[in-house]
Amino acid sequence: MRVSEASRCFLDYHRMNSKENTIRNYELVSTRFCSEFGDRELGSISPDEILAFLTQLTEGTKQSTRKLRYCLLSALFNFIKNSLDPKFENPCETPILRKLFKDPKPNHWDILEKEVVDEMVFRTENPRNRLMLELMARGGMRAGEVLSLTPRDIEERKIIIRDPKSGREAEVVFIPQKVADRLKEYISRVDRGLPWLQADVCFLRLPPGFPAVPPYLSHTFGCSPAPHRTGQVDFPYIRLFGQSFR
Repeated sequence: MRVSEASRCFLDYHRMNSKENTIRNYELVSTRFCSEFGDRELGSISPDEILAFLTQLTEGTKQSTRKLRYCLLSALFNFIKNSLDPKFENPCETPILRKLFKDPKPNHWDILEKEVVDEMVFRTENPRNRLMLELMARGGMRAGEVLSLTPRDIEERKIIIRDPKSGREAEVVFIPQKVADRLKEYISRVDRGLPWLQADVCFLRLPPGFPAVPPYLSHTFGCSPAPHRTGQVDFPYIRLFGQSFR
């Protein structure tokens, strides 16, 4: 079987059974692989050629991306072996390839105590920044999810996250009643007359030249000692451990 035929069967299967983000990842690797080996027979591709292809494909990327793309390509060969040709040998399954594209060393983020997070929230004077912090710390939301919120996504304490990073169609987050009340009040009193405000979102989109998210906000919680100043409060550089609250 030619690589182009195998790739077509593989992608057709995932288009019927996998999530959109998964399909997109498989298409990226399979399309690039077909452009180079499309007319070749599967059995004629050697591990050295796989190594050269993956090295070029992952040049300049992090180890986690290298591992992911190795697994995506290996899944193509495993699909052929498990579904079409039991005698086929996966050229990705060699010791050198497994070693070069192994899992990265895990990052161990320092977790902030709840009291520290509470103090950050309570001492943040800007209503917009405080609400963003509270949604991330109390509801486990990512910075991008907070900025993408629209009024129709909010139903009292329940928040609907559209097109989340997980690949699902939507996810639901529940927030404390006090945070929900402050969010409702904030939305109701925002001056819609500001010329640079996007009226379909809950939080102000700053004009060009201003950061859309304060530098201490990100999507997972940990910290490093680079200080940033916001209002009257000095914060460390924070990657909020949002997912820990879900």
